[in-house]
Amino acid sequence: MIHAGIDIRAVQTQLVLTSERSVLGGIAVPTTEDSTTGAVAALRKLLTKTGIAPSEIGAVMIGTAAFEEAVALRGGLSQVAAVRLCLPASAALPPMADWPADLSASVGGHWYLTHGGHEMDGRRISALSEPELTRIAADIRARQIGAVAISAIFPPHDGGDAAAATAILSRELPGVRFAQAGNAGTQGLLAREGTAILNLGLRDLAQRLLGQFALTLADAGIIGPLFLARGDGTLMDAASAVRQPVQTFGSGAANAIGGAGWLYRQTDAVVIELDQWRLTAGVLHNGLPRQGYGPARISGLRLSAPHPDLLALPLIEPPDTQMLTDIAARLGAENLPVILVGKDAGRVAAPAHPARRGAKPGFCALARAIGAAVAPVSGRVDRCYPLSQFSFEAAHADARKRASQAAMAAGARPDSVAIHGLTEQALPGSVLRLQVLALGQPDVG
Repeated sequence: MIHAGIDIRAVQTQLVLTSERSVLGGIAVPTTEDSTTGAVAALRKLLTKTGIAPSEIGAVMIGTAAFEEAVALRGGLSQVAAVRLCLPASAALPPMADWPADLSASVGGHWYLTHGGHEMDGRRISALSEPELTRIAADIRARQIGAVAISAIFPPHDGGDAAAATAILSRELPGVRFAQAGNAGTQGLLAREGTAILNLGLRDLAQRLLGQFALTLADAGIIGPLFLARGDGTLMDAASAVRQPVQTFGSGAANAIGGAGWLYRQTDAVVIELDQWRLTAGVLHNGLPRQGYGPARISGLRLSAPHPDLLALPLIEPPDTQMLTDIAARLGAENLPVILVGKDAGRVAAPAHPARRGAKPGFCALARAIGAAVAPVSGRVDRCYPLSQFSFEAAHADARKRASQAAMAAGARPDSVAIHGLTEQALPGSVLRLQVLALGQPDVG
């Protein structure tokens, strides 16, 4: 099966064609103003160069910064209403309180606080009020807002009041899109809430962009499924990306780390990407980029989205071996092999390490596109289980099942899905937090 990997950034677009264990060809081209058409035109040239027919492409995997750029430029975002179930708590810290004023304005700055919600241990804060929600719906309808993000102080494992509020509001607001912030995980309220708001604000842009990609690829004779790279070095299908475009943030660096591991046949390493006057370093752990701790910080926002643990440095000259060794130490990975990728990787010697063998592979300048082409599909679950309601075993079984289902919903082949990682954390009030990652191979039909 041949996969096409494409990584589109502001200046450069990388393209590769990969089979199971080799790169069949690759190129880098300047990114055009219409990045979609330009990328597919370059892919056509690469197919001609390699003698591969468009019909042989089983799937296309894309890493893109388009949605990050839209947030940074405050462009193309749709209006969103944020409804938080919280009163009388958190009134001093409304939705988007930590957003820059111009970004809040770009999605309309609409927010509402109402009664409802639960504490971490499952205790109710206040009763959900259907009359309040009905009044909120009337105001949203009058303002002609087409999307609503619903959040609560703490997201119970079953959705809690957020699920009930969604049912009430959707009845009052037919045709309006909804997102529940609890689906973004359990990290801080503002991070979860902001992620849900941005996902809805970016949805129309994502639908247009990915629809255009699918049509342009079909015109080129490529009809395999389309996948998008996430910020944790994994993939999701196009339908999932339309619902969760924020998960694409940080995918470029994550792809570089995963692509480096695949090229060098390593599952654990320090990966340093060199591109002119910029150095970006991260750690490959158990085959995936090591994740950053806590909420992602992107464009000045705290977001509940997967993101690689990175060290980024400007350069005034090419780094020497000692600098690269120091970077590995700063990442807490001085005992791991160091892999260099990126456009300028060939100009620098990596530190010697006994775990690294073999000559520098070709195509290391295209690590981002390679990482997209070879990545697995993932499903993540981050939920809290009150042990007054769940046994330890039942909580684990539920979280594992949900992660596997999430991977399949994101486009993983069902018979390939397996649990890749599980973290448990005891929280106050006899609450168990479980974070589970399931991985599977892309289902390409």
